[in-house]
Amino acid sequence: MSSDLMYAIVGQVWEIYANAFEHGASLVGVLTCGQYFPSLRQLAIAIGDFGVSIPGNVRSKVGPIAGEHAMRWAVTRGHTTAKTSPGIARGLGLDLLRDFVHANNGMLDICSGDGRVLIDGMSEKFQTLGHGGILGTLVHVRLRCDGREYRFADSVSPQQDGPYF
Repeated sequence: MSSDLMYAIVGQVWEIYANAFEHGASLVGVLTCGQYFPSLRQLAIAIGDFGVSIPGNVRSKVGPIAGEHAMRWAVTRGHTTAKTSPGIARGLGLDLLRDFVHANNGMLDICSGDGRVLIDGMSEKFQTLGHGGILGTLVHVRLRCDGREYRFADSVSPQQDGPYF
């Protein structure tokens, strides 16, 4: 991928970690693992906490809504439950990562409290989980390492081919 897109994607993954530490309020911290699968040409990353869920944090900001609606709110550009500080960009949302997952035909699965969003290829599914859902948040990202060069659409010259968004 182009270097500007790489830094943006790394920033989105960093935002997932920052949100887990800042919003999760987990007494045991954050658990994470990742693996590259060479035969599948895929990179998988999982990040989890046992703290306050995304729907719980969203509800404290916007009021009572179903888990699926809280997850839809959380993955929308500019939405954040973070305290904003001058000079520190927050509220980046997960929209860039969602767009990249679509372009890459990857997968993003977030289960949190009573909400879930599954982005798999071009499809998106938002759910309210029954029986109270899960404690905390689990984010699973799977990206294809297919050798194509991905880049932002506004950084593509007319001579370049390939996936861009």
